[in-house]
Amino acid sequence: MRAGFAEYQMNAPVGHTDTGIVTSTPTLDSSFVCRGNDQKSPVTATLVAGETFNMQWNISPAALHVGDCSVYISYDVGLPAAEQRFFAIASIPKCKDVNRRDVGIAIPLWLPAAGNAILRWDWYALHVHPNMEFYAQCADVRIEGKNAYDGVRLPTPYFKIPGLFPPTGTVGGRFAYRYGFSPYNPCDSAALAAYPNVKCRADGSTGPELAMFEGGDVANPTLRPTAAGVQTGGVTASPTVAGLASGGVSHVVIFAVTINHFLLFGLF
Repeated sequence: MRAGFAEYQMNAPVGHTDTGIVTSTPTLDSSFVCRGNDQKSPVTATLVAGETFNMQWNISPAALHVGDCSVYISYDVGLPAAEQRFFAIASIPKCKDVNRRDVGIAIPLWLPAAGNAILRWDWYALHVHPNMEFYAQCADVRIEGKNAYDGVRLPTPYFKIPGLFPPTGTVGGRFAYRYGFSPYNPCDSAALAAYPNVKCRADGSTGPELAMFEGGDVANPTLRPTAAGVQTGGVTASPTVAGLASGGVSHVVIFAVTINHFLLFGLF
């Protein structure tokens, strides 16, 4: 697992002195990719194209800040973190609202198969605006599906993580990210002019467009946000109380916390 720290715990945002990788512009640094850990690790889970897997993040009450999360995939397991190309498959606005709950991520039908890929989760916190806090975690996974990854064609849009997001909450006096408190100013697209791979999303978050795959064997249906605000690039899902995507659900809780076991995406 590309946890970056022992026992998968993340005790401070990327770039903070507690992390050992200090930077005032964390989104521009390669440590934002997988928390500073480039090491290829054993595969920890299998994602099946067209099915749904459940994720959890375990954020302690003291750190349960307003903010938004996204989920990404990369096939560049052999490249340094700064060179790895990722694409987004899910957007989870207000992700603190589903803390310690199963969140269903619909794996797109078109997702190319691979024996080893990187699953990445990130979260930006808005509570100290215009300063920002950024968190990230990764895991090595296997992907099963009809489309083969040929090492050339990638789902689009794809991008490298360093430089993807603005490092501050405002750019040129405009909101690069929504303001998490009253008066709840929205993201302003003008603030993202120098960051062409991220947008002010329809769900209110800031992030890249969800990926599509041209020339695959299967289509790219769209999943609309569920009651919990989960938007992914997979099959259409019906809302549930816990915000799980339904329809072809794989009931494997990959990142759930268990007794005496630390959560991969844990923030303590």
